[in-house]
Amino acid sequence: MLKTEYCVQGKVVRSLLCLGCGQKFKGEGQPWKAGMQRRMGQIVPRRPWEFSDDFWDIREFFPNTEEHKLTTLFLNFSRCGSDWFKKLLKTYILSAIETGSQIRSLYLYANKLSFFGRFLQQQCVMSMEKIDRDLLGIYWTKQRGKITTNTLAGEMSTLKMFLNWGNTKQHFSTSPTLITSFDFPKIFYDEPDPLEDSVLDSIRDNIHILPEPIQLMFMLGFWIGARPSELCNTGRDCISLDPDGSTWWIKFQRDKANDEHRLPITTDLVHLIQQQQHYIKKLHGEDYPYLFCHYQGVGKTGYPNYPRMKAVKRPPFITAGCGPMVRMIRYLIEHCEIKDSNGKLAKFTGAILRPSRATHLIRNGFSLDFVRIWLKHRHATTTKRHYTRYPAGELLDVATVMANLDKKYYAYDSNPQSLRDNPELHELDGLTMLNGEPLYGYCSFRDFCPRFGRCYTCGFHIASADKLSHYKSQLERLRTKEQVAFNYGSSEILDSYQELMNALEEMIAALESGNEREDTTTSSAQLG
Repeated sequence: MLKTEYCVQGKVVRSLLCLGCGQKFKGEGQPWKAGMQRRMGQIVPRRPWEFSDDFWDIREFFPNTEEHKLTTLFLNFSRCGSDWFKKLLKTYILSAIETGSQIRSLYLYANKLSFFGRFLQQQCVMSMEKIDRDLLGIYWTKQRGKITTNTLAGEMSTLKMFLNWGNTKQHFSTSPTLITSFDFPKIFYDEPDPLEDSVLDSIRDNIHILPEPIQLMFMLGFWIGARPSELCNTGRDCISLDPDGSTWWIKFQRDKANDEHRLPITTDLVHLIQQQQHYIKKLHGEDYPYLFCHYQGVGKTGYPNYPRMKAVKRPPFITAGCGPMVRMIRYLIEHCEIKDSNGKLAKFTGAILRPSRATHLIRNGFSLDFVRIWLKHRHATTTKRHYTRYPAGELLDVATVMANLDKKYYAYDSNPQSLRDNPELHELDGLTMLNGEPLYGYCSFRDFCPRFGRCYTCGFHIASADKLSHYKSQLERLRTKEQVAFNYGSSEILDSYQELMNALEEMIAALESGNEREDTTTSSAQLG
């Protein structure tokens, strides 16, 4: 028998052909799956919740959440290993819901722990008590060959939280040292990879080919530096004029922090937004509250006119593979052969607009603090590390106040050449001392260090001013620990705490007075 499929009135119909007699048969219609129904703008019926069911409808637990903001409607437990682990995972998810976890966290727990559950099933493990560090070592080795270092660290963190929950709630009992801080891989943050100026210019030169709503989505997303979810869910009534009539503003809801952001906007964009407001009202009526909507029929074969494009009354899908703007821009890049400086076709995602805007502002002379405010980051280090790319050799204005064990302020230029060329190789953030306290700052010692874990008392340690609040918090914690050690008469631990506290106090004092010092160099560091 041969099988083909085609669609009749929203259902998949199977057409069967007998290879013996040539007679054709039609199978029974099968409804669309939930994901396809959502893309078509259809309503997916709610599924009553039962603990034993392998598919849990998220809407049953979060009834007030707008459906279009859900990445998927169901938590899938059908492929998470043995029944005993599946039951444990479901109990963990329920506990996370009761403690107020966000929906995106539930997706993460179910996804990451399902991998671990399938591994336990393959290893014929029948209970959590059978898990040891050797077994976890096998699992991490397998995962390391398939995923990035960042993803591996995330999986370790998720599994560690799961183990802590199970031991605390007495669902199982495992060793507290199954996953330690030394097991986590050191994460090196890559430079942001924004769109090159030449790529941006080429897209702008050719974007008039695409439908007008898609043109506006691209231009508006770049101007405000929005995340994909913020752009897709921008409200229809998003622009307003100052009472004095001098400045137009656009406001939008930030999905990550669940607050509102407000930015100035050019009059050219205002005119385009007003046209889009009129278009979307006429298309979906007054009750549709969003500026953009989703579209079907935007495949590669329809480029550039998209004759079968059909509007769907819901905001655009956020994921890059489904979002109409991302798909059309990718087809534009392919057909117009828009290449980067390496001679390869430029890569485009909805998320790339945010670092592209940040880097564009930096290149046009705006300060890092201005870019931080534009993107509404709490800390400049977030903007610097993840969103802005500086020209080679240019110093960052947040990395000018530093101090070491000599208690003197000195310029960033006086660091070793290797630290200035590649500071990530020297960065200590994410590692821990021998007493369990986290490390912050940099190490200018290039070779294997015999004193690792006692960095604050070493002459090669470099403290950074942007970690000043962390140093102060550590000092307060160490004072508490010092009192405990004193009460229990542990002289060796007490001495180590006092030595560390003295070093921290001197570093903090040096950093706080660094801007007022005129010295710009220090004596050479010694490995002490």
